[in-house]
Amino acid sequence: MRLFGSMVLLSVVLLARAPDSNAQTPESDVRPGATSSLPESPVFSPAATTLSTPTHNHAKGPVKSEWIFAPIPFSNQAFTFGLIPVVERVFAFDKQDTDSPPSTLIFGGMIAQRKSWAFAGGGRLHLHRDRFRPTGFAGHGSVTYEIFGTGNDDGEAGQSVLIHQGGDMVMGEFLVRLFSKFYAGPRYNY
Repeated sequence: MRLFGSMVLLSVVLLARAPDSNAQTPESDVRPGATSSLPESPVFSPAATTLSTPTHNHAKGPVKSEWIFAPIPFSNQAFTFGLIPVVERVFAFDKQDTDSPPSTLIFGGMIAQRKSWAFAGGGRLHLHRDRFRPTGFAGHGSVTYEIFGTGNDDGEAGQSVLIHQGGDMVMGEFLVRLFSKFYAGPRYNY
């Protein structure tokens, strides 16, 4: 997975490189009668190759509320097939506060074959011009899977032991900004 992430990052960096405006294009790259070796592109337009400051100025305004829905299917040897539905709400806790980042609430679950399931929910709020950051998350689940032993001999024997596990988790945190971007506060994990 780390290799895949590195390849994606390298691809983005290579695609984002703007061509040098002072570089000379070899004559062999230009077709007869063509004015440029590359078609006009909004990504690599002549305006995009300059290093000047952007012409637009984004003023801070109220955060637009959004819903995010993500049904994530999966397939693996432990659970065979399943689905992880996720719903997230991104919103401004106080619509008059334009200094705080958006607050989030998220709910999700997992449904899989062999009677495996889980659900969880939580969120992070940004309050009073981002001075306070309460965070909470809780979940419960039950998973069932098969263990075939260790090594090739046990796996090829085809005999398995059915394992059933369940559990709960809770996390709570309350951060207070002391100065600049430095926050401190208590955290509880179970």
